[in-house]
Amino acid sequence: MIRFKFLLPALLSCIAAAAAPALPGPIVRTQPGGRQITVLLQGDENEHQTTTTDGWLLLEDGHGTLRYAVYRKGELKAGCLEARDTAERPRCHNRWLTRHGIKR
Repeated sequence: MIRFKFLLPALLSCIAAAAAPALPGPIVRTQPGGRQITVLLQGDENEHQTTTTDGWLLLEDGHGTLRYAVYRKGELKAGCLEARDTAERPRCHNRWLTRHGIKR
């Protein structure tokens, strides 16, 4: 019985430590303004990233809008441009991304 008392917590901690992978495949997400964007989730519940289908890293701002990620003062931050699907992205967004965006 004493061995069982030590074995059960050890087994439960091993089960809790296993991290599930992110959902496979593209996911359509609706931005607060109503625009839809297709994103990919990478990683698991401990470490995860959201990217556009063409690989640009996205972060959510304080209002729940997905924006292209940038480095500011050594930290990863949500940039000024709202993320869009590749087909809907204006040329000026593509130029901005090549200068400031982070591709994964």
